[in-house]
Amino acid sequence: MLRIEAGNIILIVVDMLVLFIGLRVFLFKPVNKILDERQKSIDDSFDEANEAKKEAEESKEKYDSDLKELEKSKKDALKEARKKADKEYKKIIGEAEDKAQDIRIQAEKDAEREKKKMLKSAETEIKDMIVEATGKVIGGEHSPEIDSSLYDEFLGKAGDK
Repeated sequence: MLRIEAGNIILIVVDMLVLFIGLRVFLFKPVNKILDERQKSIDDSFDEANEAKKEAEESKEKYDSDLKELEKSKKDALKEARKKADKEYKKIIGEAEDKAQDIRIQAEKDAEREKKKMLKSAETEIKDMIVEATGKVIGGEHSPEIDSSLYDEFLGKAGDK
């Protein structure tokens, strides 16, 4: 059977203490050191991740503000371009209206000139016809004074009608 002796118990206790001290010195300290280093590495990784996240958020905020600024600039540029286009449109329309007015005035002048020319031509033809007809009626007597008086008489009668 198993015998328990006081010397064995002391030896077992001493062995246990030596084993405990040996394990503590040679096993637990290196393992704890490795675990501490690993924990420190993990903490550093978390810190770096948090820092990267913070930088990403700052970059996002900067991007958003830049985007808003760009949108505002775009709206301002479009507004300015519309103003310029409207101004240019009004200028072109004004010039076109002025040119159309000038063309209309010139056409009226040309038409009036052509009318006068046609009336003068018709008057000359009528005068010649009257002189010729009067010459046939009078029987061959005609002089510039007679022609002029007959013409004036004809115009007087034609104007009354």
